[in-house]
Amino acid sequence: MNFMRKERKMLFVMFAVLCVLALSLGMALVCAPARALAAEDDHADHTGWTEITSSTDTLRSGNYYLSSDVELSGILQITSSSVVATLCLNGHKLTGSGDGTSNGSVIKNYGNLTICDCQSGNDANKHYYTVDETTGQYKFVTDGSTTENYIAGGVITGGNTTSNGGGIYMSGNTAELVLQGGTIAGNYTKYCGGGVHVEAGKFTMNGGAIKGNSALNNEEKNPSDAVYVCYSNASFTMNGGEVAGSIGREQGKISINGGSFDLEAKESLVAMGDKVTFAPDMEFVQGADGNYMLAIVHKHDDVSFTEFTTSSLNGDALPAGNYYLTEDKQQTRAIHIKEEVIFCLNGKRLYGEGISQMFIVEDGGSLTICDCQSENDEVRHYYTLGENGLYEFTDTQTENYIVGGVISDANGAILVNEGCSFTLQGGIIAGNKMSSGASECVKASQATLRIEGGAIVGNVGASSSCNGGGVYLDRSVLTMTGGRIAENYAGQWGGGVYASASTFTMSGGSIEDNSAKLGGGVYMAKNVNYTNETVFEMTGGTIEGNSATEAGGGVYLYSGTMNIGGTPVIRDNAVNDAVNDTDGKIGITMTEKLLEGAQIGLGAFDAVENVVTGYADFNSEDPNEFFFANTLGDSVVLEEGNLIVVQTYVIHYYLNGTLLGAQTALYEGDTLMTFEELNGTVVEGSKFYGWATAAGSQSASYSDGQDLTAALAAPGEEVDLYAVIAEQGSSFEEQLDEAVKTLNAAIEALKSSVASSDAALQSSISSLRSRLDQAVLQLEKSIADGDKANADALLAAKDELQKAFEAADAVLEGKIGELGEADKALQAAIDAIDAAYKAADEALAGAIEELRAENAAQNDTIARQEKELNSLSIVLWVTLAVAVVALGVGAAGLVFGLKAKKKD
Repeated sequence: MNFMRKERKMLFVMFAVLCVLALSLGMALVCAPARALAAEDDHADHTGWTEITSSTDTLRSGNYYLSSDVELSGILQITSSSVVATLCLNGHKLTGSGDGTSNGSVIKNYGNLTICDCQSGNDANKHYYTVDETTGQYKFVTDGSTTENYIAGGVITGGNTTSNGGGIYMSGNTAELVLQGGTIAGNYTKYCGGGVHVEAGKFTMNGGAIKGNSALNNEEKNPSDAVYVCYSNASFTMNGGEVAGSIGREQGKISINGGSFDLEAKESLVAMGDKVTFAPDMEFVQGADGNYMLAIVHKHDDVSFTEFTTSSLNGDALPAGNYYLTEDKQQTRAIHIKEEVIFCLNGKRLYGEGISQMFIVEDGGSLTICDCQSENDEVRHYYTLGENGLYEFTDTQTENYIVGGVISDANGAILVNEGCSFTLQGGIIAGNKMSSGASECVKASQATLRIEGGAIVGNVGASSSCNGGGVYLDRSVLTMTGGRIAENYAGQWGGGVYASASTFTMSGGSIEDNSAKLGGGVYMAKNVNYTNETVFEMTGGTIEGNSATEAGGGVYLYSGTMNIGGTPVIRDNAVNDAVNDTDGKIGITMTEKLLEGAQIGLGAFDAVENVVTGYADFNSEDPNEFFFANTLGDSVVLEEGNLIVVQTYVIHYYLNGTLLGAQTALYEGDTLMTFEELNGTVVEGSKFYGWATAAGSQSASYSDGQDLTAALAAPGEEVDLYAVIAEQGSSFEEQLDEAVKTLNAAIEALKSSVASSDAALQSSISSLRSRLDQAVLQLEKSIADGDKANADALLAAKDELQKAFEAADAVLEGKIGELGEADKALQAAIDAIDAAYKAADEALAGAIEELRAENAAQNDTIARQEKELNSLSIVLWVTLAVAVVALGVGAAGLVFGLKAKKKD
């Protein structure tokens, strides 16, 4: 019994294990294609993958890759429906044996095969080919110098069969082929499916390309040189990639959901049946031969377009209709538009050769330019920058490129004549060079222009007489709701837009990085020869980054009217954002409320009373939320509901070396609006007399009512002013009296010095007399003693000494007299100076009283009187100095004389 239980338990475990294994196997079979595809997404180094060689003939389940170009010795086959394989071309070329027999295909697939290429588009893997002019088949060559045609990435080629399927043949109800990448090209079949033949099974194309294959039977082209879908159990679904050539079917199903068809083939054919579904951008029609045609149709908003060729023209005129470019095209003559025409650039470039205009709209015609590839980054046109920023297009890849369609290389791109219209919805008008003032990039004369999208960029009016580098308006109307006018140059006026006697309404788009002499972005002017008004109305859009060498970097308003409202932006333009002519009277008028986001820079409006009229009628916000002044130091001020631009200065006030404060002084023209004044007030016990521009100055340069302009170097700069003050209770008269007293004290000191010198001289004379008396007494004594000989000698000496003394005394008395006279003369001079000083003091006192009664304009007289007083003081001091020198000379002479007398 226990044995039976153990046996049943063992059987149960074995059954469970078998169930798990079966489930795992089922999941593996279900998920195998997904795993194979997942492997394709992660095989940078192909670790664990099997390398394909020339002798490989059968693929089993797994991942395979090419490590180099491989030429097969036979057919590469998947023979079983259970096989799930992935083949990575890895940028290399897989070439079939192509023996021209029924077994000439490159690959035969009866299982599940995914083809990918991890080096797709890599220019390091180029495979060069030529094209057979009869069949269109690609013929690959080893020498790239013989042709410019090449495929970058992996290629399956070399199929050549008398049966079906030149490149790949697939069959089997459960067979699947998924093309993720790589190119199937250069294959041939005598019957159906030059690229791929689907006998049965499912072919899904998500990427890659099928092109340059051929299906040819008895010199008659079979309508399936790309793909052929045969029986009812066969299907082809295209989700992406590119097919160049025709697709044929007998009973199978074709679904076109995406991808692209090379328009070099013009059309793709679907023969013998009608079980085809296709995307909305394709049409299913019956061709002239009775077969069905799957054609790529160029449509915009369900409107079909016709390919533009030279044969589309009726003479020089393009008939009414919708046209598109299929390739870059050069025009040697202008295209005339006389009816309603819509022209799609389709990402291509339409360029001129020695023509004055690319399009001329006349006789009531209407032209609309659009571009359905304007956002396709794979559609690039490269250019370099020429003189003045001209876009010069080149076939060489550069760092500069335009995405989408382009109209270029004409002396003028678009000319719109009277009564006609032009609308730019897409595409780019660029690289047109105008050599004279008569040719403009886009010119409208009594016409209507609309810019809704696209761009007008990199055009140049090189001549100094050229106006309107981007757009020129003559008595016309321009409405701009989108698009860009950028990087254009005009040698004279209006780098972006020039408008004469015209109306320009801007609610969107941008005008940026244009340049000119005047009006880098926009130039508006009234023409006195016409009655048309000049009006610029801006309710949106941006005018930014433009520049002018003279004035009006953003907008130059020579005459006319400028109205604003909504969300206009005019900022960051060099040499003022918005500026008017100094001789004009145009300002800006508010016509509706400004909204959040509006920002407008104001430049020079010298001759305009109100720069912005009617601001308070629409807005209650601080105007500085929307407006700002371009010029350093200018301010936007609201005055009586309007806006004015005034100059501002920052003034610092100092008193006794201490900063009292700073104030912004505002000027409107030459009129002083506000100015800090302390005239007549008492500050810290001192009396204020005005402001000086230098610290420590006692001369006031500015006082009541005076304009500070002379003290200010430039608007916006900071200026320091210093208070001129005197002690409270004193006056200029009192200060002068103190100066006189000081001078008189100096004079008295001089007199005392002279008197002291006189006393010293008298003392010297007395000493000399005493010595003479002693000599006389000695002589008398000698006589009394009887020393006659000695007495006679002494008497003779005494007589000589007496004579010398008398002579010296006479000289001394003369010198003393001279000194006395000099002293008298000095005193007289001092008295005269004192009298003159007092007279000047009295005269100055009267002058001061008179000057104080006069206005501030007479302050210069006070300064002059002060200078005269200073000069008088200098004269006094000079006179005193001369007197002192004279006295000194006299005293020195006297002393010298006395010494000489004593010596004698």
